[in-house]
Amino acid sequence: MESYGLFFSALMLLAFILSARGGLSSVETGLTDSSLPGYLSFNYARFQGVKKARIRMDRKDVVKLYYNVEVDAGKLIVLLKDPSDGIIWEKAFIADAADTVTLKPERPGNYQLLIEGRDTGGGFDIQWNIDEI
Repeated sequence: MESYGLFFSALMLLAFILSARGGLSSVETGLTDSSLPGYLSFNYARFQGVKKARIRMDRKDVVKLYYNVEVDAGKLIVLLKDPSDGIIWEKAFIADAADTVTLKPERPGNYQLLIEGRDTGGGFDIQWNIDEI
């Protein structure tokens, strides 16, 4: 009977830890990654979740965003949000793609680059440079 109490306590502790970390909202299998200032690179067998990077921009800045995306399965979404959480750029991928986009912020602040995997396989390289105009 005591083993049931120990098992239940361990189960409750695991549930608490998972809820504190955001639960199981992100699944990554076969992940290799590299994250540097201005650069994200991830390769994976399966990715379900969100990766984030913060980009600080001023009114006089322009951001050049280069992406190289490989999609073997599922969908990958890349988006840039302004300081008030409004989407200023978004692109969804169901096939391989590479391009460069240039974006000018409407106002200064902390912008968020979000890469969302929806049961996707493949990888991505995303690099950004900020230039003052």
